[in-house]
Amino acid sequence: MPDLTIHTAYVCSSTQNWSCTVTGSRGDEYTVTFGSAENSVYQYEWNCTCNAGKFGRRCKHVDRAMGRWCGWNAEADPSLRPDRHGEAELTCPSCGGPVVAVRVGV
Repeated sequence: MPDLTIHTAYVCSSTQNWSCTVTGSRGDEYTVTFGSAENSVYQYEWNCTCNAGKFGRRCKHVDRAMGRWCGWNAEADPSLRPDRHGEAELTCPSCGGPVVAVRVGV
């Protein structure tokens, strides 16, 4: 098996720890999250605080939240590059939010 080469890639910070509030059909508010770190290992999955989400099922609140989530990844969309405004931090070319550098093995 060949060795992996490690390089730096850029992703929107929404791919790391993102959350939003979604109002349910009865007016209740639920928190939908994507990405979480447990023991320094990222879990890239969607979660919701509604009853279905508590049992690990995908719910309609997640479907609605996905429309608000950026999730830009330079490896998946190489036509867009992060913007640098002067000496400021890099910004996401899709949503304008912060960009983080991640190590990727290829």
